[in-house]
Amino acid sequence: MKIRYTLTDDDLQLLYPLCTLDDIAHLFPEQAPKEWTIRRRYRRLGLPPLNTAHKRMLEALLSARDEQHTEETWQAACQDTIHELLTNQVDKIWAKIRTVEARSID
Repeated sequence: MKIRYTLTDDDLQLLYPLCTLDDIAHLFPEQAPKEWTIRRRYRRLGLPPLNTAHKRMLEALLSARDEQHTEETWQAACQDTIHELLTNQVDKIWAKIRTVEARSID
């Protein structure tokens, strides 16, 4: 029997607020719960809505720009950092997914 992994609350917390709901659905097409389920889980954990938190995080990072950086270079640096963090978290989750799904009995 094929085991299909579904993202857990712990997985979703690893992604918070590095991406949006659409990103989660795109990164984990078969493992992500429905959008409303993700929203409900974050609300149950006491977290603000994901898309709002993601937007606020970006705004906070961009407002922290110092005089040494232009707006464009700072924005690029912030996006690169977020992408690197997200990639690391996604890799961790996919490693767990592969481990669990490898236990399937065909």
